[in-house]
Amino acid sequence: MATIFCNTTIKSPYSIELDYDQNDVVLSLITYPVGGGFSKGTTFNRGNKIVNMEELHTIIPNEPFSVMARGSSDKFPLVKMGTIRAKNFVLEFRP
Repeated sequence: MATIFCNTTIKSPYSIELDYDQNDVVLSLITYPVGGGFSKGTTFNRGNKIVNMEELHTIIPNEPFSVMARGSSDKFPLVKMGTIRAKNFVLEFRP
């Protein structure tokens, strides 16, 4: 599970791209703070990368959201790098 904090508001539509340390990673779900619920988007898997195109939720400053995924081994996959892309906005981060 990756817990992500942003310091700015990001309105949908936007994408969340996460690169993991394992191949064949599958997104389980994305959860947002109280009242936010679960992700309403389209997900693509490419080897060790997950891309989720979010269509509903707004990322609120300093309110964490969680991305849960499972890998191809018994160990939990770890995020190596992440990117959030929105209109005229790109945020890259590393744990």
